[in-house]
Amino acid sequence: MTDGSLRITPLLYVDEIEKSLPFWTDGLGFEKTMDVDDGSKLLFALLKNGEQELMLNARTLIQQESPAVAEFTKPNAPVYVDLKNLDPVRQLAKTNEVIVPEHKTNYGTSEIILREPGGNLVWFASRE
Repeated sequence: MTDGSLRITPLLYVDEIEKSLPFWTDGLGFEKTMDVDDGSKLLFALLKNGEQELMLNARTLIQQESPAVAEFTKPNAPVYVDLKNLDPVRQLAKTNEVIVPEHKTNYGTSEIILREPGGNLVWFASRE
């Protein structure tokens, strides 16, 4: 499948999309390109930053629509983000829970792990 017909997009389940949006939009430059709401709150949001996409899905929506998937909506798989530098992440670290402080790995990257407002771990790395 090297013809471009394959694309993988992370899907994060969160309690409240509105709480997670600033982490991704203000903090990392994503733009919300599509959303679904129930008239009072967001149930789904598609975010883009260049060629990168990320989907945020409200846990309540998936629990209603697909109960068989409900057990998988707990934060359980970190998202790995490779950046040119960690400057925007250092700003996010001031207002979000730091799980692993910034450190240099033995393979040459600077890394920091944060918990985004939806409870998901986001592992940031840079070769700066």
